[in-house]
Amino acid sequence: MDLGQSVLVGRAVGRELSGSRIRKFAVEVLDGETWKPLAGGTKVSVVCVLDFPPVTAREFRLSITEAVDTPAIEEWASIRRWPAPSPPSAWTVTC
Repeated sequence: MDLGQSVLVGRAVGRELSGSRIRKFAVEVLDGETWKPLAGGTKVSVVCVLDFPPVTAREFRLSITEAVDTPAIEEWASIRRWPAPSPPSAWTVTC
C-alpha cells in the first residue's frame, strides 16, 4: 500500500471476505530496500486490529505466509495515521 507520502502510522485494520483462511501474516513497512515486520497474527477473519509502535513511512504491505485456502481479503486499506487519542504502551492485537 503506497500512501503517496511518508506519514506516521500506528494501526492496521483488515478483514477477510469469507471465513478464516489465513493462519499466519505480518504487516510490514518498506525501509529503504528492505521490508521489515511491524506486527503480525494468526488470523484476520471478520476484523483484525493491530496497534504497533508508530513508524513514519510511505509504503506498507500485508504479507500472508500461511493459509488453509486461497486468502480472500475484503479490506486492508485502513492503515491509519498517528497519533490516536491515546497511543498504546505496547502492541495491541485483536485478531
